[in-house]
Amino acid sequence: MITYQIIVTGHVQGVGFRWSCVQLAQQLQLTGTVKNLVDGRVEIHVTGNGITIHQFLKTIQAGINPYATVTNLTTKSEPLQEFPNFTIVY
Repeated sequence: MITYQIIVTGHVQGVGFRWSCVQLAQQLQLTGTVKNLVDGRVEIHVTGNGITIHQFLKTIQAGINPYATVTNLTTKSEPLQEFPNFTIVY
């Protein structure tokens, strides 16, 4: 199990991006959080196995929903965090 912080840049607020992340994470059995940042980006903290997180990242980059446009993803490994599920943080 590993935890990553992911910062997503693009047209990712006001388009259902966070909800789509929750749905995908639940399908992949990942845990973590997703929240909007004040500068228009989205921050994700995700915990799971490396292969599944890689699949999560590929799906986000390819277009997680038809209304969102991802222009950049930055990832950073973090100390392992335990989350009970994957939720939106407001």
